Amino acid sequence: MAENDFAPSLLRTDWPSVIESHLVAAGIDDHQYVEVVIKLFEAVQHGARSIGVAGSQGSGKSTLSHALQTLSEPLLGMKSVVLSLDDFYLTRSDRWSLASVHPLLKTRGVPGTHEVDGLVAALSALLEGGVVEIPVFDKGEDDRKPAGQWVGPCHLVIVEGWCIGAEPEAQDSLSKATNALEVVEDPDGVWRQHVNAALARDAYRRLANLDFLLYLKPESFDHVLCWREEQEQRFNQGHLQMNRVQLERFIAHYERLTRWMMVDVPHRAQLTVTLGRDHCIERIDQRLSGRASNAPAQSREQR
Repeated sequence: MAENDFAPSLLRTDWPSVIESHLVAAGIDDHQYVEVVIKLFEAVQHGARSIGVAGSQGSGKSTLSHALQTLSEPLLGMKSVVLSLDDFYLTRSDRWSLASVHPLLKTRGVPGTHEVDGLVAALSALLEGGVVEIPVFDKGEDDRKPAGQWVGPCHLVIVEGWCIGAEPEAQDSLSKATNALEVVEDPDGVWRQHVNAALARDAYRRLANLDFLLYLKPESFDHVLCWREEQEQRFNQGHLQMNRVQLERFIAHYERLTRWMMVDVPHRAQLTVTLGRDHCIERIDQRLSGRASNAPAQSREQR
């Protein structure tokens, strides 16, 4: 797709008001997200064509990613496509086959339970101006839908997912269990070794090296269960909708890598946005030429 196929329909001075109105319509009412969107789009103006949006369950990454998609054409004159890591979960039958490695791999979500090669292939095709069919995952049925979705062509690809940008942990850190799930159901560390090894694969590493990475970091891991519980109540998950006890077990699958990302990813992400329990921005950290530029968020009284 040629760079001049589209032209922005709005002047740069119009951006803040237009961004804010779109974000509010999407349910994002913290006006500091306007600054986040502007920083992302400035990176696109400087040549970024693949944007990663990472964040724990319930952090708002999908909502923000689709807001970026809606805004990219009027603000940048560029069509964009959102690729969600969630749509590239392995089918339920494929995940059940992984039980021969470890029973915990039946549960979707951790590295090693995605068709990540397919995601990278779709990303590459879109960046080359192609049109691709991507799968659509039905979380209520815990399986892929029979029909996929055709997307493209586009100028910009937004890849969103909870572990986008994650790097493997050091081997010695895997010996100690993180939570009760690992103590009881992975006493020998086979599952966490498998997950860590998956992150070292070329396809996952490709997703850790997009042109620009935005990381929505929870201020505390305790926020994740609260956010995921709100999400479960907000969206219809069909007959597989989980109660709080089930959610606690589900989130435990992600705890190790989530905690590791909270430590590691801010050192590599171009933009880290720290979120409080209420999803409001507590801090924005931007990395410029390898240096972090720290900008504490406004106080509640200033908002």
